[in-house]
Amino acid sequence: MAQQWVTIQQVMEELGVARSTIDKWRRDGNFPKFRKYPNGSLRVEQAAVESWRDSWNSYEPATAKGESAGPGRATREGSAVHRALEFRR
Repeated sequence: MAQQWVTIQQVMEELGVARSTIDKWRRDGNFPKFRKYPNGSLRVEQAAVESWRDSWNSYEPATAKGESAGPGRATREGSAVHRALEFRR
């Protein structure tokens, strides 16, 4: 089966987050790597996004002490990751 590559816009719609949120996750190293095409468009493998999203589902929300609940970031209620996960349920 061939890899399916999706645009940032598609990922934004899938997760229900803004472009700036995805850019921040990428800068912080908390998001799958994108491929840049010669025309300047960025795409990411859909399976990588799904795997990344599913990895968040296996973690509990952060504690009051601020302990991290997932790969790189806590999923505090109201955070972009938390909202994205709730959106997908």
